[in-house]
Amino acid sequence: MNEWQTWEQASIGLRHYRMRKLLGSNKPLKCPCCGMIKKIELSNKSHNYLEDPSDWQYLCHQCHSDYDMKNNSKSTFYEKFNNLFKEKNGG
Repeated sequence: MNEWQTWEQASIGLRHYRMRKLLGSNKPLKCPCCGMIKKIELSNKSHNYLEDPSDWQYLCHQCHSDYDMKNNSKSTFYEKFNNLFKEKNGG
């Protein structure tokens, strides 16, 4: 994985990594959604993984899952993943 790929060329994992570096120490100690002190994750709001800090948020795992389910991103994510898998494997 090349860290210096353009944003569009980067995998979703690399985009998360770059955004965590960009946001730096702005990670909250407690979930801004539920207020609980839990492990906090970086979540993408639009599910388009844009190179825009306002398109990202920190949430605990439960709120992240709830947000994704409410916004139907799980099916979108798996659809994107399956399409990428098919492209890479010639199918």
